[in-house]
Amino acid sequence: MGLPGYRGVSAVTSRRKDSSGHSGRCRRATPVLCQEVQAENVTVLEGGTAHISCRLQNYDGSIVVIQNPRRQTLFFNGTRALRDDRFQMVLFSPRLVRITLSNVSVWDEGDYFCQLYADDTHHQVATLSVSVPPDVPQVEAKAQPVEGTEVELTCSSSRSKPPATLRWFRDRHEIPGAVSQQENGKTVSVRNTIRIPVERRDHGAVLSCEASHPVLGAQRRVRRYHLDVHFAPSVHIEPPASILREGDSLTLACSVTGNPQPQAVQWSRVNSSLPEKVEIEGSILTVSRLSRVHNGTYLCQAYLCQAHNLLVYGRAHCVYPGAVVETHSAVPFAVIGGILALLVFAVICALIVTTWCSLRQKGSYLTHEASGLDEHGEVQEAFLNDGDVREGNKEYLLLFAYCRQSKMPGVTVKDVNQQEFVRALAAFLKKSGKLKVPDWVDTVKLAKHKELAPCDDNWFYTRAASTVRHLYLRGGVGVGSMTKIYGGRQRNGVCPAHFSHGSKNVARKVLQSLEGLKMVEKDPNGGRRLTPQGQRDLDRIAGQVSAASKKQ
Repeated sequence: MGLPGYRGVSAVTSRRKDSSGHSGRCRRATPVLCQEVQAENVTVLEGGTAHISCRLQNYDGSIVVIQNPRRQTLFFNGTRALRDDRFQMVLFSPRLVRITLSNVSVWDEGDYFCQLYADDTHHQVATLSVSVPPDVPQVEAKAQPVEGTEVELTCSSSRSKPPATLRWFRDRHEIPGAVSQQENGKTVSVRNTIRIPVERRDHGAVLSCEASHPVLGAQRRVRRYHLDVHFAPSVHIEPPASILREGDSLTLACSVTGNPQPQAVQWSRVNSSLPEKVEIEGSILTVSRLSRVHNGTYLCQAYLCQAHNLLVYGRAHCVYPGAVVETHSAVPFAVIGGILALLVFAVICALIVTTWCSLRQKGSYLTHEASGLDEHGEVQEAFLNDGDVREGNKEYLLLFAYCRQSKMPGVTVKDVNQQEFVRALAAFLKKSGKLKVPDWVDTVKLAKHKELAPCDDNWFYTRAASTVRHLYLRGGVGVGSMTKIYGGRQRNGVCPAHFSHGSKNVARKVLQSLEGLKMVEKDPNGGRRLTPQGQRDLDRIAGQVSAASKKQ
């Protein structure tokens, strides 16, 4: 059988003999040209295309067969014999037979046979070698790096052929490690493990694992790993730049560094509670007007897991004087006597005016809480205090009070309509913009027995207003009680309906958001309760609701 359209060539030539006088490789009765076949070894990357060639010499149209490593015939004189579309015959000529193998895998490796069937059988072997370059290596940490411990990092390459070389580097310096290999069929997985001590200064350091391979040449597959070292928090208080005097404002900023970063700090005063009119916003403590009652040692505390780091700020423990109020020591005694006389006169006038207002307006009241007085605009206070001096301690209090014609009804939350109060409080919370609303507020279901999310876009404000009203009427209520209050009946088809609790997550988020507004705090006896500030806000809104209903 010959090639289509190709006529075999036959020629008479002189018989080749070796030096001993015997004939060469071709021993035929009739002298013809000697036919031979040659094959070439092939190396290809996995997934690539291999070109397997069989070179023919003096081809006369004899049968040419190409077989795979399993001795299965791929092509018989240019005709496909094996149903594998990856093999294609691209050239069949008297000098060259070439096939291609696409999408090569490691399982295609082996010896491919080029066989020429003439009077004698000639065959050559083309060895196909498949190389597998490594992917970008993966880095794993055995445990979370913690300050003062060792961290174990493992760089791994899942498959390569021949085995890849993995090396660790830090700041261009190689880190020796333990290398291990494991065969996975015809590929090899490689691992390089290192153990290094970590400190706080190592946080954020970059380590790189490089994979090299003969196929890649000078290229490297690199995986970078950033050290995330956990360390205990450190606390620092920034003191004021100058000495403080009475009447000045004081701002203390508590800066906390740690990993992970503490979410909150706690302010306190040594051997005493924090005085009134002290505002705390996050890590900043502010006193708008200093007096002698603000003397003391202030502490800022930050907690992280089981680590507790504490820094003390005050004149007794720090270099800076802290919140010590210094008085004027060079005041003449005549001026002090005049001030005393004015104070006595002012106090007498204040008592007279207060008594007159009390008799004139029935049911009015006068409170000495500075925040409540400022909200209603009925009483204003002014403190003039002398602090600690070495000659002695003196304290003076000047109270100015005035009364104006206005009704001050003692309206509480219990005195107004529940629905109107909840709507008014919900509108107040939404308008303030300080209530933290979760991201899932549009998709969450309020209970298991609910089928859909609430239709009202402002349901979270309404739920918060209803919750804080319940805490006003009855404190000490926790998440469990709230789930019972906002529960309902669950329909079970033809079976009787049963009570179903509300969502615990919704109740918890509502209480946490109210705690963020400082309207609610944790009760030492369990559950939550209203703060004094929250009670005043609710009473004020109740008064507004009552006034609006009377106008209608």
